Amino acid sequence: ALPKVPGETTPQLVAEHREFGERVSTLAEQRTIAGQDVRVLDLNGALTAPDGSLRSGYEAAPGDSHLSEAAYDALDGVLITVLAEMPQP
Repeated sequence: ALPKVPGETTPQLVAEHREFGERVSTLAEQRTIAGQDVRVLDLNGALTAPDGSLRSGYEAAPGDSHLSEAAYDALDGVLITVLAEMPQP
């Protein structure tokens, strides 16, 4: 689940997003300890303001939680970073 604009963000939603992120991190850590090569693409982290809402400028239009081109550019940056960290065959 991706963050929403401030008008659609509630403390419960932010808590759920953070809990989900923690669960993914824990699972990735467990898999890494077990010897698996695991990468986490943190889309929420790339898009979220400190209050847990969608970062300003990443909304398609005022009050619209759909992503703007700038948001997709930010996601591309996260993906490129994760891919660059992967061992090359």
